[in-house]
Amino acid sequence: MAHGLPADFFTAGKFSWTAFVSAAVTTGVLWQIAYAPYVSDYSRYMSPNKGVRAVFWYSYSGVVLGSAGPMMIGALVGLVSTSSNLVAEIDKLTGHFGWLVMIVFVGGIIDTNAINAYGGMLCSITVGQTFHEGWLPGPGPAS
Repeated sequence: MAHGLPADFFTAGKFSWTAFVSAAVTTGVLWQIAYAPYVSDYSRYMSPNKGVRAVFWYSYSGVVLGSAGPMMIGALVGLVSTSSNLVAEIDKLTGHFGWLVMIVFVGGIIDTNAINAYGGMLCSITVGQTFHEGWLPGPGPAS
């Protein structure tokens, strides 16, 4: 054993398309389920005139396109890359517009982290209301 892994860790077993596709589909489904709290929160801002079906498809499309798009770009870059410097490869593949792709990705990361902080706060409020019925968050007394 080297560093806690068996010596044959990287050579044991064999590749299976069934296992690979199963793992990929499971990861994709779990990714979407993980975003359910965000979708349920922003769907409350949809027009009441929209039906449940429209709200579902708007929410679903946004989550799928927002996560599947970067994943497909990553898979494509991984397939066609000839270098281990993936940022340079993206720049080369986009005709030297890699800087723009990186700006879009940075914006997405900032947005995702802001939503994660917001979701964490919603969870904290839910826990607080579970243990203290009737409690509503608000500004505390001035010190």
